[in-house]
Amino acid sequence: MSGLHFAAVNAVGIVADLDLLPAAYRVLLKLRAHSEPGGRIEIDQVTLAQMLGLSRAAVNAALRDLDLAQLVKKQRAGV
Repeated sequence: MSGLHFAAVNAVGIVADLDLLPAAYRVLLKLRAHSEPGGRIEIDQVTLAQMLGLSRAAVNAALRDLDLAQLVKKQRAGV
């Protein structure tokens, strides 16, 4: 599968304390629902956008915000 793969890192208990845009919360919840044991998440931006009814650009911005908030961590290009 091509696309970006993220791993949830510290979302438990602190999500409510963050000032994230609604799209970022939606993306985070969808990522958490698709995480594998150990936190690995393998889903591309286009698929994520389609699942949430968002544009790919909105998903990309949400992933960037989640990465900056240290809620997800891009492991490498494409993974």
